[in-house]
Amino acid sequence: MFHVLGIDAGGTKTVCQLADERGEVLAEARRGGANLQAAGELDVEKVLHGVMNEVLGDTDLTPAAICLGIAGVDRPEDSAVVRGIMKRIGYKARVLVVNDALVALEAGAAGQPGVVVIAGTGSIAYGRNAHDEAARAGGWGYVLCDEGSAYLI
Repeated sequence: MFHVLGIDAGGTKTVCQLADERGEVLAEARRGGANLQAAGELDVEKVLHGVMNEVLGDTDLTPAAICLGIAGVDRPEDSAVVRGIMKRIGYKARVLVVNDALVALEAGAAGQPGVVVIAGTGSIAYGRNAHDEAARAGGWGYVLCDEGSAYLI
């Protein structure tokens, strides 16, 4: 039996779930926000370490893979920063780091064409068509454009 960790980190909250190979959620933890651009690397590290420690507790489980959907991860360099955090806190499993909008789209569309709109602390719209072409609007932070977000309301 193998286990996976899924982490959804936005501007206000971070949720971490441990699931088995059937997708059954075995444990869940929540902490404050972990937007890479807004919170910064050290705060993101503290939040991620905290939720993962809470979910795994005193078990000897080692996740086979970890997927992190994090607000503010917009470039390959951002993904590399988060992968570095994961190494520093001791996770050597396969690690996938993407923007939280991509995780939301996959959860809702299951690989099919679709659009997701996130209107939380920040805002972003992300979509993919039948030709696997993707586009996004927003999600660049309150300084550039976060119309429809809690920050600007």
